[in-house]
Amino acid sequence: MTDANSTRDYFKSFDVLDVNGKRYGYYRLGALEEQGLTELSALPYSIRVLLEATLRNCDGFAVSEKDVTSLAAWSPTLASSVEIPFKPARVILQDFTGVPAVVDLAAMRSAMKRLGGDPKKINPLIPVDAVVDHSVQTDYFGSEDALQKNIDREFERNAERYSLLRWAQRSSGLSTRSILNISVASCARARTRRRRRRVWTGSSIRTASWAPTATPL
Repeated sequence: MTDANSTRDYFKSFDVLDVNGKRYGYYRLGALEEQGLTELSALPYSIRVLLEATLRNCDGFAVSEKDVTSLAAWSPTLASSVEIPFKPARVILQDFTGVPAVVDLAAMRSAMKRLGGDPKKINPLIPVDAVVDHSVQTDYFGSEDALQKNIDREFERNAERYSLLRWAQRSSGLSTRSILNISVASCARARTRRRRRRVWTGSSIRTASWAPTATPL
């Protein structure tokens, strides 16, 4: 979903959905089919997800009209060397990859300031959530307050890490929109927990120490 108004509509596919008095803008894949550019029933769901994201992000620059038509004409029998401009709706970082990313962004901001530029221009273009889920230990168990004690101990052990992430979150939106600690959700569950109040289209990229994944939503 996007704003209820759109100034970019290269394929006349923008439409508005009214839900309980709230208006949501979206881009209809059906419009491409109506124009003879694709046959939706023949496309795998994964290609449809990529096609919707390409259509929604088509701006004539980073994502061109040719990118949309090329992907709309996808066929499993035709070899293609055309690159797909993949732009996920959001990124979920766990701490092993998230903390270094925050440090890199902070370093770039510092460099921008030294060069006389505006450091607030150094920000992710895609919403990011950070999940700290790798350091929890079970020091207390068998009591009603065991969870809270373990959480408190977790924050004690990793005060520096949490301080950095909290600073990043408060620093004009640098790097993260929200930070979840292990008591709330692991990286694997954060795709849905606490995100259910929002509407996401496209895909989310989730990084983990063992297997980065792309999840179509």
